[in-house]
Amino acid sequence: MSLTLSASDLNTNEARRRYRTIKAIVLHWDGEPLDNGAYGPAQEAAKLVNTLSKWGWQTEDYWIMPDNPVEKTAKFLRDWTRASQPDELLVVYYVGHGRRSSREPTPQPFRITRGGNRRGDDAIIDWPVIRSVLEAARCDIVMFLNCCYGADAWLSRNLEEDGFKGPSGKVMVCLSAYNFTMRTLVANVTLPVYPCCY
Repeated sequence: MSLTLSASDLNTNEARRRYRTIKAIVLHWDGEPLDNGAYGPAQEAAKLVNTLSKWGWQTEDYWIMPDNPVEKTAKFLRDWTRASQPDELLVVYYVGHGRRSSREPTPQPFRITRGGNRRGDDAIIDWPVIRSVLEAARCDIVMFLNCCYGADAWLSRNLEEDGFKGPSGKVMVCLSAYNFTMRTLVANVTLPVYPCCY
């Protein structure tokens, strides 16, 4: 399967790009309490991996382990992107919890988190760790964040406007959705209700 990306404001001489290879990584937490329900992040990830694989994309279902998640996830992403090329596209999809960035009272970047069995999070990754690995890759990147406050992943890198640090000509896009894909009961028929991207 081939994909063409068009954009009028790309910082490159090419207005259209064709990709030789499209790869996808689906990220979600291992042991997320929401997975105990009828429909949670793990179920959504499995369905997405199955669909993308049918499209012919090389796809990886990555379970973020709560023990040392920062180092393990960063290493996994570095290994996956180390040999990437400019004519490749990597789609990174995260489904789970997101926490808003803040400047006060204590500066905090956008974070992805695993919900604990009690109120509060029991495992956290600051998004700049993930973003810095993806920025360094030679391939183009499209990130989909299916979580709360996902827009903060783009707006707040290190809580400073320090700009993009990737290779020249690289395209990096971030799309965020508000909350999980939900299901609702309409006239006794369960239908998917998808969140809006912004």
